[in-house]
Amino acid sequence: MQPTNYSNIESPDNNRIDTQTPDIAVPYFRDGELEFRSPEKDIETLAQERAERRQTRVVSKSAPRLNNRKCDHQEHDNPKCICNISDSERAELLRDYLQELDEAGWTNLRLMPVNRQKEPVIANTVGLESKRAYDLLHTPEEAIAAIKDGAVGFCLYADKPGHNTDGLVFADRDEPNQWPDLGKTLRVISGSGTGDHLTFINAGDIGCAKAKGELKGIGSVRGTNWFVDAPGSVHPTGGIYHMVENPDIAELSNDDLPRELRPGSRANSTSSAKAESIEPLESLPDDFNPAEVTNDVGITLKQVRRLSERLNYLLSCINPSGYESLSEADQAAVRSLLIWRFDETDIANILRSCRDRRGRVEEDAHPYKMERDDYVRRTIQNTAIPYKVDPDLFQALLKDAKETSGSRPSAGNFSLIEVREAFASLDGEGTVTQLVESGHIIWRDGTQKSSVKKRVRRCLSILEDAGYVSGKTNPQDRRKTLYVAHELSELRIPGDDEWNQVTRSLREPNENNRGTENSSGRAG
Repeated sequence: MQPTNYSNIESPDNNRIDTQTPDIAVPYFRDGELEFRSPEKDIETLAQERAERRQTRVVSKSAPRLNNRKCDHQEHDNPKCICNISDSERAELLRDYLQELDEAGWTNLRLMPVNRQKEPVIANTVGLESKRAYDLLHTPEEAIAAIKDGAVGFCLYADKPGHNTDGLVFADRDEPNQWPDLGKTLRVISGSGTGDHLTFINAGDIGCAKAKGELKGIGSVRGTNWFVDAPGSVHPTGGIYHMVENPDIAELSNDDLPRELRPGSRANSTSSAKAESIEPLESLPDDFNPAEVTNDVGITLKQVRRLSERLNYLLSCINPSGYESLSEADQAAVRSLLIWRFDETDIANILRSCRDRRGRVEEDAHPYKMERDDYVRRTIQNTAIPYKVDPDLFQALLKDAKETSGSRPSAGNFSLIEVREAFASLDGEGTVTQLVESGHIIWRDGTQKSSVKKRVRRCLSILEDAGYVSGKTNPQDRRKTLYVAHELSELRIPGDDEWNQVTRSLREPNENNRGTENSSGRAG
């Protein structure tokens, strides 16, 4: 049967159908007879309605609804809670806050839905920069409507151009009374009722930092890509985030913060350290304990040494193999500490404590080198890093290490690199078997396939916790899991080619060090 040539079909009024007109008659069969009818809406209107329906489906799926309204009054001190406030009132709390931001110049913001655990809905599923994550974002009007319809709540990511929050940063104060006075600014009571969130304008140098040192535990400064829950959202205990003070939004700079609330000076840069950021030797306290030093995401050096065999080796052995001089080993230790996000002053003290040469090397190896401030300063200044460890990977490795019976993560960095490359060769998705058979997973002589699969599964568990991989039912075999990578190719893992290239560059002759130290000074 020849296909119908609709271009030659005439309409009921005996005029040829003009395929260019928006009101073209539509042919269809009725009781076996070909008939015509004019569409009720033009093509553009129908296309717009389809787009709106798609958006409605995204909104309904992406904003988790409250499945219960239980409130634990023993766990929160918030006067506003889910048992004494309606969803319409919660929506007004969000509207009031967003209106303050709008009047201050932040219009057309984008908000991310959160679940009842006060986490963004993308947590451990897709990357923040993925298309899916951007599809989940709500306009202010959509977010307000969703809360009115029973959504749990929303969060704002700080200082993120793609979310139209450029220049907005937050102070998340778990213990407000222990913070320095940062002046009056927009203030939101947290869901628990004991802490609060302060909204600021970034003066240009604010970065993400958890409080450390003597201020450890009081909260965090939330810069680019770090979120806070917005007013109207429901805390796990049932308390409701709400605005309590709304003066003009103040500016915040690093100068307003003590060092314990600042990120390391390498947190947003791989350039050399500034000399003035490294305090002199006499600043090292008599009771200094390097194990308790924390990095800019609040993890101690003791915990990092569990995660990094390389760093642990460099801080344990004064003359590790593979380096042509003690100075190059010092530099390698600095590089590892920078990659694991430690502050330069802390690094200087860690070097002086862990790589002190006195009593560990002969006289020709310069045992008092670490007492020289100029040497410590130069070693840190001359060390560049190719990248930093992603905080999400950091936390996932630490979680895995805690859950295993050993003291280290169940999968090493090189295994993670192999899995990353396997995903790349499989166009970003594959089963455990496909990953193992990709040619990128190294099999040692005599290793059983089941053992290799077990190692790959451990890597997948870590990468899932970090949000770079997610699993779903395999459409071709529902008994198996199909793993999908989310921006995994962009994840930098210590030990990959870029790391090794920098290692080689550090081994090139350095006249400043070679003049006073050479390989003959190596101990054992």
